[in-house]
Amino acid sequence: MTSLLILEDDILLNRLYIKALTPLFDSVYSAHSVEEALRVLDQTTPTMAMLDMTVTDGTGLTILEQIRKKKLDTYAVVVTGESKYEQSSEIDDGQFFLYKPVSIIMLRELMGRLLGFIERKQLMLV
Repeated sequence: MTSLLILEDDILLNRLYIKALTPLFDSVYSAHSVEEALRVLDQTTPTMAMLDMTVTDGTGLTILEQIRKKKLDTYAVVVTGESKYEQSSEIDDGQFFLYKPVSIIMLRELMGRLLGFIERKQLMLV
């Protein structure tokens, strides 16, 4: 079972991401704030998280911190329109940056490839 957490405070972008990515995942969880995303992480461990870097009540880095703190096996894609995060030391293995504007075609391709990588990795662990 694959699942995705989307943190995006722009309502239209959030809906667009859900529509574009739902066919790739068994479950998609949507959050418009860091607070909502933290509640999702309290209830489930998503396979992947797509995090807007800057939302109304904080940053996607807060969610990355929680993923690390809880030692969740969750891959993260951070989406930002700000180049100041390009060299961020907050991003490490299993975490990727995308810069806005994001092509939906490119986003679907990236997420599909990451899912394929995750599935191959899980098969090797069996």
